[in-house]
Amino acid sequence: MELQHLKTFLSVADAGSLTRAAETLYLSQPAVSAQVKALEVELGLPLFRRAARGMELTAGGRELLDLARDVIHRADGITRMAERLRGDVTGTLRLGTTDCGYDLKLARMIGVTTDGHPDLDVRLVAGNSGQHVQGVLDHELDLAIVEGDVDDERLQAWRIGTSRIGVIGPAAWRDDLADAGWARLGEFPWIFQSPTCSYCVLLNRLNAEHRLQLKPQIQAEAYGEVKSLVAEGLALSFADLHDAAEWVEDGRLFIWPHYAYDMPVQLIASRSRTQEPAIARFAEVAQKVHAPTRRRKARTAGSVNGSAE
Repeated sequence: MELQHLKTFLSVADAGSLTRAAETLYLSQPAVSAQVKALEVELGLPLFRRAARGMELTAGGRELLDLARDVIHRADGITRMAERLRGDVTGTLRLGTTDCGYDLKLARMIGVTTDGHPDLDVRLVAGNSGQHVQGVLDHELDLAIVEGDVDDERLQAWRIGTSRIGVIGPAAWRDDLADAGWARLGEFPWIFQSPTCSYCVLLNRLNAEHRLQLKPQIQAEAYGEVKSLVAEGLALSFADLHDAAEWVEDGRLFIWPHYAYDMPVQLIASRSRTQEPAIARFAEVAQKVHAPTRRRKARTAGSVNGSAE
């Protein structure tokens, strides 16, 4: 059984389409179809059936899916161990990136990491913090940049910075909400990127700790969209205060003055993989690149309820 056939099987299952899987694998659609067919012949059972929206797994395909992932992960583990034993900084580093207000210095981190290591490729994967934590745990990502606390003992976290978070609203709401309390803010809808993004997690924790009823009602694809929709008068949200400053100055947003929270920005990896050369190299570079930010004295909120200011 060829590992490439299993990888193709997983790609089609994840994409739900031969065409999208072909794009991911940099293969032609006929090549992808042929590899799936070859695996089906070898196994003696169909893995997919065509549906209106693409390719759906059969019952047999669903049964084999997790086992196939485990086989590929173990095979990749042999390669990674060999790289570690050789000390090679090579291969493909899958890095989860987060759309947020904090300056991640992403280009510099990648540039310094790959300098002198021409056989190391970096593949960026966009998503929110919750998705990236799960991606690292599922071995779909090698590293990820996330916001918020990381408490899972299976993960190693390197803090690379702090994002000062506050509540933002449309500038037109300033007079109405400037002196309002949390209860009043609970009468308005809130907007976030997804239920697993760091800001929505913060909102839910505030609700639980203070018995609030802040409602995440609107979902946007990107952090920039969140600010734009808030400025248009649709909802409240959280934002990095430094990043929001320009929007406040030009009259698009206002910052509610009674709350601020220091949100950690962290690089994470599976604890069992921190000695792999490429991961260790990137983690070292990330800490050095962000060292000036990390040395800056930060006002620590201490808990999720932050401070009343």
